[in-house]
Amino acid sequence: MKLKFPSGLLSRQWFGRHRWIFRGLSGIGAGIILLTVRLADPEPYFQLDAYTDVTGGTRDASQVSAASPAALGINPVLRLKAGFARLPFLFPFREGAVGVSVPIPVFPADSPMAGYGDRKGHPATGVRDDIFLSVIALEQNGEIRLLLGMDSLIVPRRVSDGIIAMCLEDFAIPAGHVFMTATHTHSGIGGWARGPVGEIFAGEFNPEIVTLWVELARQTIALSMNDMIEVGGLKHVEFSADRYTRNRLDGRNGRVYGRFKAVEINRAAGPDILVGVFSAHPILFPASNLEFSADYPGYWRRTVEANGDVLGVFAGGAMGSHSPRVPEVSDATDRPLSSAEVLGTALGVLTINALGDTSSDTDLKVDSIRIDVSLPPLQLRLSDHLTLAPWLARRLLDSQGGSFFTGLRLGQSVFLGAPGDYSGELALELEAAIAVESGRDPAGVSQLRPVCTSFNGDYLGYLVPGRYYYYNSYESRVMSFYGHGWNDLCQFALEKVHRSLAGF
Repeated sequence: MKLKFPSGLLSRQWFGRHRWIFRGLSGIGAGIILLTVRLADPEPYFQLDAYTDVTGGTRDASQVSAASPAALGINPVLRLKAGFARLPFLFPFREGAVGVSVPIPVFPADSPMAGYGDRKGHPATGVRDDIFLSVIALEQNGEIRLLLGMDSLIVPRRVSDGIIAMCLEDFAIPAGHVFMTATHTHSGIGGWARGPVGEIFAGEFNPEIVTLWVELARQTIALSMNDMIEVGGLKHVEFSADRYTRNRLDGRNGRVYGRFKAVEINRAAGPDILVGVFSAHPILFPASNLEFSADYPGYWRRTVEANGDVLGVFAGGAMGSHSPRVPEVSDATDRPLSSAEVLGTALGVLTINALGDTSSDTDLKVDSIRIDVSLPPLQLRLSDHLTLAPWLARRLLDSQGGSFFTGLRLGQSVFLGAPGDYSGELALELEAAIAVESGRDPAGVSQLRPVCTSFNGDYLGYLVPGRYYYYNSYESRVMSFYGHGWNDLCQFALEKVHRSLAGF
C-alpha cells in the first residue's frame, strides 16, 4: 500500500519547504551527542600519566623533616612511643558522650546521613551508638606519624585536605606522615560532598560539617600527642573469617577475601592500642535506619575493649566487592539489629583469642609514604563503549583533580591506603604478588605483611579487577569512574607503596 501524505500542515509539500528545519534539528542533535558522549578509552595503565607519577614517585622533601635523623644521614635507635585519643561526632540531640571531658565541636542537628541513596538526604533523628574519630600518634626519633580512623562512610576529600593542611600548620606534620581510613559505616554523617552524585549518597552539602570535622580531628590529634607512652612490642594477628564475608560482585565464581588482620601496640603503661581490619561492607543497618551508628565495627570495638586494657580502632579493609555474612542469624524479622551485634561480637571474640595466642614482636620500625598521582579523564559509562564527556562527568561528580596512595609501616605490617572501595579480589592478587617477591628476597625485607585498607582520604569509586570491566554491575560499571586502565594502575601503585616501605 502506498503511503499517502495528508494535505495541509503535514503535507509532502510542507515537509519539502521546511526540510531545513529538520536538517537543523538533526545537526543540533548530532552536536549534542558529540559534546556529551565519548567513546570509552581503553588506554592501558602503563600509558597513563599517573604511571609516571608512581614509577617516579619517591618521598619528596615535604615528607621528611629537615632535622630528622633520616635527612641527616643518621642511623637511629628504633625506640617508639604511641599515644591514643578518641572523640565522638557530637550532635545537639545527644547529651554528651561517655568519657569526654573537653568541649568539642557540635555538628548541626539537621546533619544528613551518608550511605544510601534511598534515604534521599534525610537528616538523622538520633544516635543509636556513638560514632568516633580516633587518632594513634606514633613518635620515633623525633618524627611523628598519625593514623586517623573514622566511623564514617569515607574520608571525604574536602575533609582530608583540611586535615592535611591543619596538621602541617598546627603540628608541623607533613602530608606523608598522615594515614587515614574509615570504617565505611552506612549510618555515618553526610553533608560533605558537592554535586548530584555525592548528594545522592551523602545529602545536601554543608560546608560547616567539613569545618567542624577538621576541628574535631585537630582536637583529637592534640590529645593523642599528649598521651605518648613507650612501646615495648607489637603483636601482628591474622586469622580466617571467611564465613563472615562474601563476594557480592560475582557470588558464583568470584574469590572471597576473608582474612581479619590486626596489630596491637603494647605500651609500657596504660591500655594497649589495637587496629583491626576486615573486608565486609558495614551495611547491616539498612536505609530505613535514621540513627547514627558505627554498625558492626562499633560492636567489634566494644567487644575487644570490654576488659578495659585495650583501645580499638577499626579500619575498612578490601571491601570493594565484599558484603557481610552472618550465618548465626536466621530470624529475618530482627536481622538489622541482631546481625550487626552478632558479627561485631564474633569478630571481636576471634580477635581476642588470636591475640592471646600471639607473642609480641620487638621490630618497632615505623615509616610512611604518600604517592601523589594525576588522574585520567573521567569516564562515566553509558554502555560498554560509550561514556559521558569528561566536562559533563565533572559536573556530576565532586572531582578534586589529582589523587594519592598512602602507606604506613608498623613493625612487620604495612598498611596500604587506597582512594576508594578497594576489592578483596585485588587484595588476594596483591598478597600473591608480594609472596612471590618474598621468595626472591633472602634478607626478608619484602616479607612485611601487607594490610589493605580503603578510603585513604580520597574517593574514586570502586577499584575492582580489570576482568570485570565489561561486567554489568553496580561496582564495575556505575561506580567505576576512570576507565579500563585505572584499576590496574591502582594495583601497581599499592605494590609500589609496599616495596618502598619494605626498603627496595
